[in-house]
Amino acid sequence: MTRLPKLYLLIMIVFFTSDAFAQRIIWTSNGGGRLDSSFTTGVAFGASDTGLVTPYGVAVDRDSGRVYWTDVTTNQIWRSDLNGANKSPVLIHPDSLLELPRGIAIDEINRRMYWVENGSKKIRSANLDGSDPRDVLDSNLSAPTGIAVNAADGRIYWTDNGGKEKRIGMCGLDGSAPTIIDSTTLFVSGITVDTIDSKIFWTEYGSSNRIMSADLNGSGATVIDTLTSEAPRGIAVDPYTAKLYWTDYLSNQIQSSNLDGTGIDTLYTHLNNPLSIALVFPNKVTAVTAAPEQPSTFSLSQNYPNPFNPSTQIVINLNHAGVMSLTVYNVLGQLVDVVAQGYKPAGKHLYNVDMDRLASGVYFYTLREGSNSITRKMLLLK
Repeated sequence: MTRLPKLYLLIMIVFFTSDAFAQRIIWTSNGGGRLDSSFTTGVAFGASDTGLVTPYGVAVDRDSGRVYWTDVTTNQIWRSDLNGANKSPVLIHPDSLLELPRGIAIDEINRRMYWVENGSKKIRSANLDGSDPRDVLDSNLSAPTGIAVNAADGRIYWTDNGGKEKRIGMCGLDGSAPTIIDSTTLFVSGITVDTIDSKIFWTEYGSSNRIMSADLNGSGATVIDTLTSEAPRGIAVDPYTAKLYWTDYLSNQIQSSNLDGTGIDTLYTHLNNPLSIALVFPNKVTAVTAAPEQPSTFSLSQNYPNPFNPSTQIVINLNHAGVMSLTVYNVLGQLVDVVAQGYKPAGKHLYNVDMDRLASGVYFYTLREGSNSITRKMLLLK
């Protein structure tokens, strides 16, 4: 048995299995006034939270292990632990009253939440504790419904379901450069971003009842599937297993499919008007090394092994506690994975990176903390 150096102690924390990366689905039961959750394997589900009035949007913050949701009737945003414990309203500045909040999304890198308001016709944001509320976009919106954040590319995507023209739009995280990227949708609802394949997906209900996809700039809009279901509303993507999940509001189901619409599977039935949906992903840390002495340098190791297939390990040193991110990019500069992000303590941390879904080639991984940034190259050979 190889003995580890005395300076470091490795603690293995395994969070995921090889056959499914998403641990759990959480959805708002609009008719039942509650949050429900379940594992994606189809085992029995239970209430995560009850006693809500009209829950609408839902989002998960992986780093803190919390779920956030909007209540469109009480004009509030709430949060709790993933099991429903420690439920509390998110404190919003008294000068920033909400007006019919609907979709909500979490920016895990910059630690902010974004939501749309159907009453004020705005996109707004705040820190995850509700502080520092800001108006992000307050013009050219009619009835904003869904929202998704792609923090790595600095973009927000939203759906607008008002008036005669149903639209998909995007803008910067600060509301800059708002652009309508699709205006051919019908009764549009939920929207989600696949950061690995650089796609957006959205649901349309009513006369069309379909799932659509497009490139991140709105080009190449494609019908993924025309559904026999009655009202697809919320949608979420698992980019690691290449699966889509969506709710059907009227048939009271949650279904899934491959990203191309094939392999449709009904996961849950006899629900109570499921509306929005979010996936709970495990933190991808498989080992953490804690040093009794604080590192003197901010550093990023060369991954090992390298070349690798399909997984490799990366060690980082943080010389002080702070908000960091460890991300992976392809040679085109496109984000393909967020390994870790959020507030981390000082010390040495070991991460496992699984790139089984990606093609062979050169990739770059970057560690950022404040103004510090280090990038290294690695090679995936299959």
